[in-house]
Amino acid sequence: TYIHESPAWQSMIKSGNFEVMPLPGAVRVRSTFCTKAAPMHLREPVFGYKPEHVVTAGDGTPDIHLVSSPYAKYAVTPANGDQMLKDYVSIHGGAIGKQDYAAGITEAFETLRNEKKSEQEKRYAECN
Repeated sequence: TYIHESPAWQSMIKSGNFEVMPLPGAVRVRSTFCTKAAPMHLREPVFGYKPEHVVTAGDGTPDIHLVSSPYAKYAVTPANGDQMLKDYVSIHGGAIGKQDYAAGITEAFETLRNEKKSEQEKRYAECN
């Protein structure tokens, strides 16, 4: 019997508490209830931040829940971020740093901030 055929495995998957990601020659299983995005629902009622004022940052596939959160409009990732995460950030209007690690996150945030500032300046100029 293979593990994916066992009743315990099937029960675990059907519970919705785990995400299964098939990989070449392996399967990645991770919890769906214990993610970095879990506390994000508190950002507005506790701190008053609306999604359009929130930027999330991540560098690994587990961060996809954080950067794709409905609680943040923008996301950034460094150059060494997982490709899946970089694709998501790029498609959804975020920014990708050219540097790795924290320096890349900071760089991506500055890029995003400058882009949004430039957009605001253009809209302001059009109104005047």
